[in-house]
Amino acid sequence: EDPLVKRAALEAAAHLYSPMIWAAIIPELAKNSTRSLAASALIEGGEAVLPLLQSATQDPEQDSQIVVAIASICGRIATPEALEILKSLLNHQDASVRRQAVVGLSRSAYQAQDQERHLIEQLFHAHAADVAEIVAAQVDIGDERPVRLTAVALAQKRQEETDNLLLLLSFLYDPQTVLSAREALRLGQFDEEKRAYAIEMLDILLDHDHKKILFPFLRRLDREQRLAAAQKHFPQILIGREPRLRAFLADDSRVAARWLRLCAIYTLGLLEDRQATQAIFEALVQGSHDPVMVETALGSLEKTGQDQALQEVGAHLEQAPDLTLATALERWRGRDRQAMTLLQKADNLTQASIFATLTENSIEVIAGLMKVVTVRSGETIIRQGDLGDCMYVVVEGQLRVHVGERTLDTV
Repeated sequence: EDPLVKRAALEAAAHLYSPMIWAAIIPELAKNSTRSLAASALIEGGEAVLPLLQSATQDPEQDSQIVVAIASICGRIATPEALEILKSLLNHQDASVRRQAVVGLSRSAYQAQDQERHLIEQLFHAHAADVAEIVAAQVDIGDERPVRLTAVALAQKRQEETDNLLLLLSFLYDPQTVLSAREALRLGQFDEEKRAYAIEMLDILLDHDHKKILFPFLRRLDREQRLAAAQKHFPQILIGREPRLRAFLADDSRVAARWLRLCAIYTLGLLEDRQATQAIFEALVQGSHDPVMVETALGSLEKTGQDQALQEVGAHLEQAPDLTLATALERWRGRDRQAMTLLQKADNLTQASIFATLTENSIEVIAGLMKVVTVRSGETIIRQGDLGDCMYVVVEGQLRVHVGERTLDTV
């Protein structure tokens, strides 16, 4: 399939009210290259497309990336029927879906009424427990070089889940005040006065029970201090680095959405954790439709189980044929050994501070666009006055910035 033709077709679909093609558009929500255009086309369907979207969310085998995109679409359509779909996703098993459902309801100016307030209270406590689990995971895993990518993913996940708490509170309290405090906290990452102002606003507005749960997650504390505060309401058990990473691959993990699972699989490969081989194999089989999952899992299986693990993948395919996985395995075996996987690119990308705070989706998209370039010692990669059309992230070695013989900097 020509990607340019597909993108042109999706652009045209956004201008055509054509229910006959909506079902064919939904699978395109799973792909970074077509997700935005597919979403635009479905949003144009308005209320009429909602039954089809609801049916897609109820499929237990549905790709979580598609359900996340559907939640975003419902938040844009924002009719009462769309809000009902969003509310049905608030307890979804996938953390990214739950997140987008909360964001969509907030975008639609949702306010909980009557019995719904009890549901939001339950969700608030569930998400607070998730934050506590993430903090415990941060303590277990640390942030040393081999686990750096997972550490970055955990930090982002903690911020995201803490933000969920604020959005849920905006469904119970005056939304303007809560959302103003939320924005001040976002700016407060760089301005302590704004952070203090946000906490003061919330201190006046919230009741005692909500404050005692929320505030330890908002204040500037190190990991151990934050965990100690969270333990008072949501007891956690520290289990160590590798067991915690393996726990993220379990089917019943509430906090480990797709990107965190990918990072955990990648990190377990770097650590050559042989005890993780079976869990990674199961993640590979379950995620055989996801090219990034397949690539990451095969790479880690090669490191944790070596040739035996890849032979087991081949044996599994003989018993349960899967053309997509079989093709990926063949491609993996014949790959360029010097080429980087997407997770390797993401790992190097997040070492640069300007990328470390990007969302997981942005990191994945940018990493997918990166190309590996090897340069010889003394080779010039850019000259003063050249028109720039790219940027470089140095993975190994150094670059000398100079004018003539005078060195200005070393990168």
